[in-house]
Amino acid sequence: MVDTGWVIAGAGASVTGVGTAAWSNPGNVTADDGTNASSSSNTKNTQLNYLVASDFGFAIPANATIEGIEARFQVRDSLDVGGPVPVASITHVLIGKDSSTLSNDLEAGAPVVTAAFVDYDYGGAAELWGLTWSAADINASTFQALLSMNLNVGATIFAGLPQVDAIWMKVHYSVAASGRSRGFIIG
Repeated sequence: MVDTGWVIAGAGASVTGVGTAAWSNPGNVTADDGTNASSSSNTKNTQLNYLVASDFGFAIPANATIEGIEARFQVRDSLDVGGPVPVASITHVLIGKDSSTLSNDLEAGAPVVTAAFVDYDYGGAAELWGLTWSAADINASTFQALLSMNLNVGATIFAGLPQVDAIWMKVHYSVAASGRSRGFIIG
């Protein structure tokens, strides 16, 4: 089995489907450069729409078998005031073949986001997210990673202001060896 290494998204968008607040500057997830997508709201108890990263530019061989997929989100809460009460958390992480064929949600614990950027990794070398994949699905510009967050999951007067600097994906795959061989008889 081989993998593609971490590949950064080529496009970002704020898409409805969950939540009530959009992301500002979603196209900023295409570089690990400190220029971020951020919440357009800092209202308490607000669920954000999906932040969708796509157009990864994969070129996996057509005869490859997809073994696993990973997604990495570099996230922080720029309004984290510290203390015992969380103000922003990751609530949904999915991937999709396109906007209508989405995976299982792998976020089960709603981790609280802190003031420092942290890479949150999901999936793995043997995780297919509940879908069957072909190389064409992965190579398509519509292949995507989706993230949603909740602002103020605690009882403080503050709401979080999450920022996402970059989104990457890594694909694990295998390619069957060709069954053709040539034998020569020397004699």
